[in-house]
Amino acid sequence: MPFEDELGNALRRAGDDFTTDGHALVEAGERRGRRLVARRRAAVFGVSVLALGAIATGGAYTGGLFDGAGGSGGGHSQVNVAAPPELPARADARAVLESLVPKNGITVASKGGEDDYAYLVLDDGKGASLVQVNVQESMGEALGGRMGGAATLPDGTKVLETKQPGEKGGAGVLWWTVDTLRPDGRRVVVSAFNTGNQAKPATRKEPALTMEQLRTIALDPKWFG
Repeated sequence: MPFEDELGNALRRAGDDFTTDGHALVEAGERRGRRLVARRRAAVFGVSVLALGAIATGGAYTGGLFDGAGGSGGGHSQVNVAAPPELPARADARAVLESLVPKNGITVASKGGEDDYAYLVLDDGKGASLVQVNVQESMGEALGGRMGGAATLPDGTKVLETKQPGEKGGAGVLWWTVDTLRPDGRRVVVSAFNTGNQAKPATRKEPALTMEQLRTIALDPKWFG
C-alpha cells in the first residue's frame, strides 16, 4: 500500500478515536463566561470609584473646602461666600431711656414697655409726667414726606420738633415730640406729656423734660448699641 494511503488511514483512525465531551465543554464555557463578567464588573466598579473621587475632589476645591496650597493652587479656584452685612445692634429701649433721663431731682415713678418701645413716668415733685420712646429701623421710605419741615444735621440726620395737644382725650394734655431719622433709615421718636396718663387730665403745666432735653435723648447713639 502506498505511503499516502497508509497516512490517510492512520489519520481517519485517529479521528474516530477522538470523542468530544459536550457537557464538559458547556461547563468550561460557563466558567470562562463567569470569569469574564466578574472581570468586567470589577473594571467598571474601579472606574466608577475613580470618577466619584474626582468629582468629590473637584467639588471640594470649588467649594473652598481645602485650605493652604492644596486648596488654592494647581489652577483650582476657591468660592468664598460673603457673609451678609450685620445691622447695628439695637439696645434695650427701656434701659437706654432710663439711663438718658436727667437725674437732677427727677425720679422714675413707674416704667414699662419692651423691645423697641418703652415708657417712664417721671416725678420731679411738680406732678407726674409721661415720657415714651419708639425705636425703628428702615423707615426712610415708609415715612415719605412726613418729615417735612425737619432740620437736617451735618451728618444727614433729620430732626422734627412738634408741640400739640394730646390725642387720648385727657383734658389739657400737652404732647411734645422730637422725631429723628438717620440717613440709614433708623428712627428714634421721643415724646413727653404733662400727665402720667394720656387719657387722664393734665397734672402739671408742662412736661417734666424740655424740648432740648428730648432732642438730646433722641439723638444719643446709645439707641443702636
